Amino acid sequence: MVWAAVLTTCQGGGPADEALVDQTIDRLGELGLSAEAQNTLRGIRNLTARTQSVAARLALMWALAKESGVHAFDQPLPLTWKEKKPLSGLGYDALGAPCLSDGTVSISFAHCEGMAVAACAASGVKIGVDAERIDRPLARRDDIAKRLFSPAELALWESNGRRMIDFLRIWTRKEALGKAEGTGLRADASALDTQAVSSDCFSEHMVGDIMITLCVIE
Repeated sequence: MVWAAVLTTCQGGGPADEALVDQTIDRLGELGLSAEAQNTLRGIRNLTARTQSVAARLALMWALAKESGVHAFDQPLPLTWKEKKPLSGLGYDALGAPCLSDGTVSISFAHCEGMAVAACAASGVKIGVDAERIDRPLARRDDIAKRLFSPAELALWESNGRRMIDFLRIWTRKEALGKAEGTGLRADASALDTQAVSSDCFSEHMVGDIMITLCVIE
């Protein structure tokens, strides 16, 4: 089973109010997020980046509660979650991917302007998620595709007329696949070929102007 939750951070894609972000970090602490992790979040100097990181962990709460859908950043959390402290085991595996320390749940985060996404799956299922705005300006996408797409991905993009929507469809799949495999795009991105993976592994969801792509490998 896979659960995903989308959290809108604020209107217009800008940062949320700084006081609200810091209050939310306190709430995450009540839910079990370690003091070290809280300090890491508070140490993100760019408010937009801090908001996105906090929102991704808040979205995880909805995903763990199997409350899939779109939620608001300041939406109240059920009080019963405080008793369970579900974030007490949140950490990272050897490859740097988020996970629960007891090994019961695989986790993936993604965020972009105005939105954060968290997806989780039962142990043994690889999961990755990416989110991109379809209206984002992207200069030199031809050069990016030639450098980072696999030959099969590049051929697919060119056959579709090099449209921006198709570029983002391939890119979000590539990002989600890299997260699911635990490699990210740190290695040779062109070697990570989404066309070599069954299309059944991917699912695409549009929330407003944002494309969210899930990669699930059983």
